[in-house]
Amino acid sequence: MDKPTINISTKNGVDYASVYTPYQISGRKQNKLVYLGRVIDKAAGIYRNKTMGTYKYCLETGEYTPLTNYEANPSLESPSAIFGDVFVARQVLEDHGLLELFRSADPVSPDTLTSYVIFRTISSLDDAQALTWWEGTFAKILTPLAQMDSPGLRACLSRLGELTVQTDFFKRYLARTTDGLRGNGILIDSPDPTPTSTQNLENAPSASNNRKDRIIQVIDKKTRAPLFIKYVTGPIIYDDILNETLAQLKTYNLSINMAVLDSNYYSQQCVTTLYRQSVPFFICLGFNSPHFNQLVDYTSDKIVHIKNMHIYNDSIYYIAPHQIDLFGHKGYAYAVIDSNRRQEETLQMVRSSGLGALSIDEQEEELKKCGFFLLISSNKLDPAELPPRLHRRIKDSLNLELLNQTRRFRSLESDDDSVFRGHLFLSFLSSICGTNLKNKLKLLKLSNVEALHSMHYMFCHKVGDKYMIDKPTPKMKKILNALGVNPPVFWPEVI
Repeated sequence: MDKPTINISTKNGVDYASVYTPYQISGRKQNKLVYLGRVIDKAAGIYRNKTMGTYKYCLETGEYTPLTNYEANPSLESPSAIFGDVFVARQVLEDHGLLELFRSADPVSPDTLTSYVIFRTISSLDDAQALTWWEGTFAKILTPLAQMDSPGLRACLSRLGELTVQTDFFKRYLARTTDGLRGNGILIDSPDPTPTSTQNLENAPSASNNRKDRIIQVIDKKTRAPLFIKYVTGPIIYDDILNETLAQLKTYNLSINMAVLDSNYYSQQCVTTLYRQSVPFFICLGFNSPHFNQLVDYTSDKIVHIKNMHIYNDSIYYIAPHQIDLFGHKGYAYAVIDSNRRQEETLQMVRSSGLGALSIDEQEEELKKCGFFLLISSNKLDPAELPPRLHRRIKDSLNLELLNQTRRFRSLESDDDSVFRGHLFLSFLSSICGTNLKNKLKLLKLSNVEALHSMHYMFCHKVGDKYMIDKPTPKMKKILNALGVNPPVFWPEVI
């Protein structure tokens, strides 16, 4: 005779169980049906109905054991978990074919890497708080094997810091991203994004010449998506670094549409390399650069003229173009005064103690330097195009997102170089996710922060061995439609 079985049916995302006991009447098979009720814990055989309340049922013996204290024990049922923002970030990676590619970068613990990337993309918490975030969100359900405590995160970053891991990733990532297209990359060099560099970064388009650690990045010209990142630590010979980087990018079949560099790269060797390899470039020189007065004999008085005035983003720029010789090549210099930057630097200089030691005439000359810098270009540019180019250049080179993520990383309290390299690489991965999300939200005119904040309030609830997903609000639906994402009614049956 056949043994009884428990059959489970689902209605509106909730599981209900019944016992089917086969028997025969006059040689014909029949089933006796006994309704058990709502499934509370399938593995433990716990059910609930109006007649018996919560109880445990044993299929082998047919015994019912009331669980009078079950309701009083909150640990037996899972609380709600934050679902929407985690799910959106995960789907953005999957829809771009990047989820498995990212996971393969850490075969030791792909769940840790997946959750870490999502955490960096959607949360502003310090890295040391990642475990608390993970435990209260859908990330714990999505990546149950993730090691999100500080030792686990440091171990993950250490593995990602291996150069062989990064080289292998770039080969596979760029092979699918560039898809054979060439000349679409913008190379940007900027200082190591440590919190101590904030002041230098915010006050100058060019980096400090005394800084040794550098971050070399390549972004996509059209989408601004990150394509490549490289951490270089001093002592640095800049022409060697430039040659090595360009050669490395060629192995990935990635050519450069524009190199955006600072004054460290203004040398005959670097300029010659850029011209020889047909790489257009854009170099910023501060007023105190030794090459400044050699290139253009301009004073701020000559530049501040209405014919040189251009307005962009509530700031006035005075720009005077000049053709120059760049180590035997025709080039162009643009003397620039940024009125907003001039005001900020003037205020800083007036408040400094060193200004008082100068004579009135010397003070006047020093104040004229405020907000005054020089842009060197291999191509002739329309001065009216320079303010938006300069705005993008500062935004890209400062990489405030990377600066913020480095601040968060410091909470892990690690001085290991490989861990820091891994942090930069993980920041690169989360930037890819964030940029893809941003590009999809353009039509809605929503920032990532606004969209993710709205999705944060979409929850999932444990129902038996599944998770019931909240219905999205009208605003959530617009966001999900823009991203091309269809949330499931429950997890994991519908993905």
